[in-house]
Amino acid sequence: MQPQQCDSYKPIQMQSIIKRNISQTKKFFTMSINTFTPTKGTVVLAENLLPIYRRLRRIKDDAAYDGYSTLPEGALAYCDEENFFKVSVHDTFYAVSSYYQNSFATALDELGEQLPICTHYHNCITARGINGETKYFKNTESALAANYKFSFTYNSYCHADDKERLYGSETQFSYHHSQSLSSEQREHLPKFHDENDEFLVGLEVEKTDVRLRDEGLAWEIAEKSGWVRERDGSLGTGGYELVSPILPLFDAARIEKSIAPVAKYINGNADSSCGGHINISRKSVSESRDLLESFKQFAPVLYALYPHRLDNNYCKAKKWSSYFRDCEKYQAFNFKGRGIVEIRVFGKVKNVDTLRWRLQLLRLLLPISGTQKNLNQIAQQIGCIESKLYKHLAEQYTHAQIGAKLIEIDKFAKKYGTHRNGVSDSVKNRINVTMGYDVFTLNAAASVAIDTENAD
Repeated sequence: MQPQQCDSYKPIQMQSIIKRNISQTKKFFTMSINTFTPTKGTVVLAENLLPIYRRLRRIKDDAAYDGYSTLPEGALAYCDEENFFKVSVHDTFYAVSSYYQNSFATALDELGEQLPICTHYHNCITARGINGETKYFKNTESALAANYKFSFTYNSYCHADDKERLYGSETQFSYHHSQSLSSEQREHLPKFHDENDEFLVGLEVEKTDVRLRDEGLAWEIAEKSGWVRERDGSLGTGGYELVSPILPLFDAARIEKSIAPVAKYINGNADSSCGGHINISRKSVSESRDLLESFKQFAPVLYALYPHRLDNNYCKAKKWSSYFRDCEKYQAFNFKGRGIVEIRVFGKVKNVDTLRWRLQLLRLLLPISGTQKNLNQIAQQIGCIESKLYKHLAEQYTHAQIGAKLIEIDKFAKKYGTHRNGVSDSVKNRINVTMGYDVFTLNAAASVAIDTENAD
């Protein structure tokens, strides 16, 4: 039966209805938190019906009207003989069908007060109580205020003391688990970037530390930091890989905030089988190929800093044109699609300081604004003791070792086809002057021993 419009329900008489039923209203708000059945005469604010007030069927000319309308603030709702919730607003009636009466329940708000809801519409928080009972909350803030948290293992809320349900028992996830997270799981993980960040990075840190591999629960680590600890077959049974959340390359403070909760895992033991891949995207570049092409000018610098990685089967260096032709995963630069390029040539991450050093290196090499530096400009900065780039390298290398790296930059530029003629002769002459000796004339590389694997 459709609800009928009646004169006794005119708005001018609603206040008397409220007064007559104030005791019933109080009773309504103190009922069991689980479920309730609306009864005749119950009066509540329509906005307290949560999802109901957004989808009320309009009653017009004694017949149901197919359209839906959002009610204005302060609209009053009550229950008639057929268990309809009706609302009177400026002589117009709205209602929710009694079809949903078994879906009515009460939820807690941020202050712990009970509010009526309709669970059919699913825009309340459903939680599992400490004893297995179902609880409802108005929103996330209400759940958190009652000490309920999102369970990553069940994609729902449960009491914060229910650790097993919250985090499960896994100490590490399966390989590439970070790529299969649900949208709801991602929503509840910490976020460190926003739409204003020009360059974004994702870090992968491989470790072979059996002790730290099983320390802590994987979901609890992820909840605190956004980092995901996964298995990696290339590291054997004793290894693990840490995958960072998306990070803003040019905001060191936000990166530090993400690293702090997982610093001890990043500082774990690593051997020569480990790598430290860095994924990069740029807001203004949508194609991975275009982004990689912009790396061409500084690729020889990375080759020179990590020469022991160039023949590794997992990150092999190639002629520059081959990256675009082959599109293989296991090469120094890997296309990941969606405008992302993975730099795989970076070696093992010894500790947090290693990560900091590499990220700062990328900040100095990548153009946050203005024109991209070419190889000659980069080489000249490396050879100038007053430049930021030289000073950064000097944190890891001696003056003579930096000179040896300049020779390798020139050599690898030619060998891997980024620059057929390498560093120009005029730039070499200027570098010889700024470095204080004939860097490119003398075979400095042969006379200086560099522990390249442990340099940074």
